[in-house]
Amino acid sequence: MKERLHPFQIIILIYMIQSGVGLFSLPNKLANTYGTNGWIGIFILSIIAIINISLIAFVVKLANGKDLFQLYESVLPKILIYPLYALLAFQWGIFGIFVTNKFILLLKMLYFPTVSTYIFTFMLLLLTFMLVKGGIYHIGKATVIFFYLTIGTTLLLFFHLKEFRFLRMTTFIFKDGNDFIIGNLDIFFSFLGYELVLLLIPFVEASKKWMRYVVYGNLLTTLVYGSVCFVSFGFFSYKQVSNDLYPVLTLLEYTKFPFVERIENLIFTLFAMKVLITIVMYYWASVTCMNRILPSLRDEVVTFAMIGITFLISLSASVMSEVDLWLKYLGYIETCLAFGLPLSALGCIAIIGWRN
Repeated sequence: MKERLHPFQIIILIYMIQSGVGLFSLPNKLANTYGTNGWIGIFILSIIAIINISLIAFVVKLANGKDLFQLYESVLPKILIYPLYALLAFQWGIFGIFVTNKFILLLKMLYFPTVSTYIFTFMLLLLTFMLVKGGIYHIGKATVIFFYLTIGTTLLLFFHLKEFRFLRMTTFIFKDGNDFIIGNLDIFFSFLGYELVLLLIPFVEASKKWMRYVVYGNLLTTLVYGSVCFVSFGFFSYKQVSNDLYPVLTLLEYTKFPFVERIENLIFTLFAMKVLITIVMYYWASVTCMNRILPSLRDEVVTFAMIGITFLISLSASVMSEVDLWLKYLGYIETCLAFGLPLSALGCIAIIGWRN
């Protein structure tokens, strides 16, 4: 019998893909986009993500077990399919490497200013290579382990409640916000990742109801995001949140234990596991696309090649501002893919039905 992803693994996988480095600056972006009580904006964007997931679920229902590749190959000629797969592969691979660079630069800036970034990058990419070549089932099992190791860090929010004040939130809702459209796009990047489920269709149960677990994963992400941002807006003043680029890191610095010094170092290190799963899943999607173009090559060869090529591309950005700019435009493309891929799949299903 072929191994399948368990529903619980799907929930955790979606949560771990979505919850990445964007969490550190999320309250700041909400404050600058929505204004006062901007934490409410998380739930608005979560609803948009759920609508998009519902569109993907509609595709899964009509596809009758076919994945995205099978739908495309049933309609499009090879002269179009191969360039499309190559573009998707490089989009996901490059997105993964710049998420890696973002986390590594934060790590260097905060805790290891004298250590070369290449050391940390090599370590993360080595772990990525080992997980991706193992396949989606091994990734799913590793994700559950990493989830149990990291989810407890959310409980640290209770240490900030004694300094929490509702007065700091003010009675105004969405006042003083600006750059609403671009700001919402930047915040929505933190919900991206669920679109990769279009590639998971062959690896889940035959039941068409498995997509509800993707929604549950998104709701878990919303709960964590909402809790962190709610505490941030009550712990800091609105001006502090809007001026602090990484308010979540500042929250961690306020956490004190009598038996552990510099607890934020430990938490940030644990957070690397969540970032790793985000990187791994985007590289897994990239390698899956390349396998359709080069089916005769072994997964290890394709994985090593994609990691090597995208790493060379990432050398064009060495400072945080350049990495943020890359992630900004790659995020715009990924948002278009999140809505465009299910719509294109629906078009393929319509053409197949018309032919029949």
